[in-house]
Formats: sequence, structure tokens, C-alpha cells
Amino acid sequence: MKILFISPPFGEKGQMSKGLPIAPPVLEYLAGLTWKVWPDAEIELLDANKEHFYPEQVDADLVCFTVLTPQAPWTYRMADKLRAMGKQVVLGGIHVTALP
Repeated sequence: MKILFISPPFGEKGQMSKGLPIAPPVLEYLAGLTWKVWPDAEIELLDANKEHFYPEQVDADLVCFTVLTPQAPWTYRMADKLRAMGKQVVLGGIHVTALP
């Protein structure tokens, strides 16, 4: 199974950040934990603050987002598009934990 972990951009329109050019550590933690219990998983990390995200180009079977509240509007739009394409989507992080 192919799994894509995404850190969404901030803001309503998904403005890309000019911050540090590294993926948020939570993506690496999730990838490491996934490989530990599922060593055959093909995992890709995407920091959408640094790279544009195009739902139609996703070839993963499962797409996982880690969501802070300022990232929620963009994430919900992308999740809806991915679900409409038949992709499985998982949302996690502070926002969806506090506001399920």
C-alpha cells in the first residue's frame, strides 16, 4: 500500500510558507512508526508549505494529513477532492482532536 503523509499549508487559501526548508518532524515520526508496524508500506512525505499539492496527481492509496487549525480550511477542501477521487483520507493532529 502507498501512503502519503501531508503537512498542509497555512491560511484559508493555502499560502506557502517562507520558513525553514524542512518537513515538520511529525511527518517523519508518523512515517517511522508506520514502517515499524508495516515494513512493506511505500511512504511519501509532502510539506505543502514548500511544494505545491495537486490532488489529481496523487497515486497513494491512503492520504494522511496532520492539521493545525489555520490549516483546516485548505485541508478540508483537499480531503473532499481526494475522497471524490476514491482515495482513503485520514485527518489527525491538534485541530481534528480538539474539534472533531
